[in-house]
Amino acid sequence: MGLALKALSREDDLVITLGDLIGCPVAIYYSGRRGWLFLPHEEIKDWERLPNDTEAIATFEKLRAKGAKWFGVVNRWRNDIWKERPNFAEYIEQNCELIKVGQVATICRIQSREQTFHHDNDSIKYYGSVPYFAQKEPTAHYR
Repeated sequence: MGLALKALSREDDLVITLGDLIGCPVAIYYSGRRGWLFLPHEEIKDWERLPNDTEAIATFEKLRAKGAKWFGVVNRWRNDIWKERPNFAEYIEQNCELIKVGQVATICRIQSREQTFHHDNDSIKYYGSVPYFAQKEPTAHYR
């Protein structure tokens, strides 16, 4: 995931990463970028579980306001978000642009507040009952 972020982003772009372990900085290290872990260490209450929708959205929005341009999330947590945190999943869909889905992780470009697009359910691409972003099968491959 870190190397994919490095390839997609500019050197001065700030990133948010959610790796296999909550609080693990490996992806930021390999990205060669500056940024934040999701969740930042000071906000981690449970090292095994993501926060509820409201807390997750508030944390993501704080990092976005600080200038985060990219979000990298391993598929384990991406799947968890779409199954267990539907409001956070909807927030991501409305505020991020899907760039790459891989066998290991998904990379999104975070839209600025000015760029944020809002859409109704008719404009979301669904495959069965699963939004495009939450697909388990990768559409592009990287390691």
